[in-house]
Amino acid sequence: MNIFLILNISRRINLKLFKENKSLGILLIVSIIYVGITFLFINPLRMKNNDLEKQKSEILTLHQQRNTINTISKKEKQVEDIILLIEKNIGSMVDITSITKQSQQTENSNQTILEVRFSSNLNDIFNLNQKLKELNLENSIETIKVQRIQTESNKKSKVNCTITFKVV
Repeated sequence: MNIFLILNISRRINLKLFKENKSLGILLIVSIIYVGITFLFINPLRMKNNDLEKQKSEILTLHQQRNTINTISKKEKQVEDIILLIEKNIGSMVDITSITKQSQQTENSNQTILEVRFSSNLNDIFNLNQKLKELNLENSIETIKVQRIQTESNKKSKVNCTITFKVV
């Protein structure tokens, strides 16, 4: 209905101009039709497209946030599983004093450092390496510190040990 109103107005203007300059009148009619089509059809399509782009970006942002949360929870579960494996398999060989978990954030990813403190006979420490290989943890070892405990009888060489694991 707006197009007909615009065309009606343009006809009145064109009648005067049409008599003087026919090409100018045709150009005016064409430009009025172009502006009318732009306002009626193209602008609503652009607005709809912009709204769809906003919704798409919101959905992608939510999806990325969910993936990040899922990755963090899976990583935490993995760390907890490693702690349980250490307690179950190594705890029978040595006297675990403490297990400490520290999270560190690097540029590329989050890392978790597990520090296991225990005391044991020196011979059991050598057997510990085999258990770590069975658990696929020997490649995760960052440091091993062994300190000898001073005792009255050195028949059983007791040592304090700290093993640090890096879980990425």
